[in-house]
Amino acid sequence: MSDSGVRPRFLHSIFGHGKVAELMLWKKKRESAAMLAGISGVWFLLEVLDYHFVTLLCYLLIITMLLLFSWNKLALLINWAPPSVHDFEISNATLTHFFDTFNWFLHHFFQISTAQNFKLFAMVMGSIWLVSLIGELMNSLNLIYIVFLSLQTVPIVLDKYEEEIHKLVSNLKSSMDTFFHTLHSNFLSKIPRRTHIKQT
Repeated sequence: MSDSGVRPRFLHSIFGHGKVAELMLWKKKRESAAMLAGISGVWFLLEVLDYHFVTLLCYLLIITMLLLFSWNKLALLINWAPPSVHDFEISNATLTHFFDTFNWFLHHFFQISTAQNFKLFAMVMGSIWLVSLIGELMNSLNLIYIVFLSLQTVPIVLDKYEEEIHKLVSNLKSSMDTFFHTLHSNFLSKIPRRTHIKQT
């Protein structure tokens, strides 16, 4: 139970601080639901109704321009606040977090690829191979949509069922440790090394 207070902060460190974390962790339910509905609508239009991406993008831009035009004209008539470009700007903090996350991924990808930890190297290779098999069964749009749904649902499930998932992961880790220990002792350790070959 001691980790229960650490879990949300850990998830925030993954998604970043501020609005991104709040949306992905459903701290603001209306905005998270709106984002989920919007992405689902785009997927429905592209995949089910078979709209082309460029066509859909142009329609969205036209609708956005009409809404901004109407908002600006109505603001002058009924004393509303007109739209401001600052409401739509992406903050420097968001861009900084994006590039920091990309550099973090690149750094860890390089470390794993150099096989400094063989067990982790094998697990990542297997995961990438599994994703490639999944990619053969569906198109890229469906795969991206499934990834997005996972990002929207997995964190909240982790937060809610922390203890059960922690036990499951611990058991899985123990089984993997046993497997790799058996693999190393029965196969990898018996492969003759260059130093042994020279001595013989």
